[in-house]
Amino acid sequence: MAVISENIVEMKAEISLNENMVYIVKNGQIHPIKPPVSGHGKQIAVWINGKVDRVVSEFTEKIK
Repeated sequence: MAVISENIVEMKAEISLNENMVYIVKNGQIHPIKPPVSGHGKQIAVWINGKVDRVVSEFTEKIK
């Protein structure tokens, strides 16, 4: 996981910049979202009532 440290009291998190990843913060918690396994695709954050409810991941397989 690319979250190096979390300080809940100060509401701060330290993340690694060495990994490609998307992070979502919801209710004071950080949720790392890994990239598609194929390396190609898209991820859509679905918002409900001002908060991310879910992430829809689609992947693409390149034909060589």
